Amino acid sequence: MAKLATVKFSETLNSLKIDYEDNGIGASKEALILKNGLHNTEKRIKAIDGTINFESQIGKGFKALIHIPK
Repeated sequence: MAKLATVKFSETLNSLKIDYEDNGIGASKEALILKNGLHNTEKRIKAIDGTINFESQIGKGFKALIHIPK
C-alpha cells in the first residue's frame, strides 16, 4: 500500500499530460500486464488517441505517464 501518491497535470496547446507516481510496493512488468484494471485503462486511453506508459519495480513504487492529444 502506498503512503504517498502524486498526480501532476500539465497542459499545452496540443495536449494534456498526467503524471502519477506512488511509493507503494510496485510490481513486475509481467504483473502489470496481467492486471485487468491497468489493461482496461490502457485501452480507454488508446481509444482517445492517447498513450500511457507504466513504470514499476518491486519495492520501488509505481508510475503512470499519460499523454492525451487535444
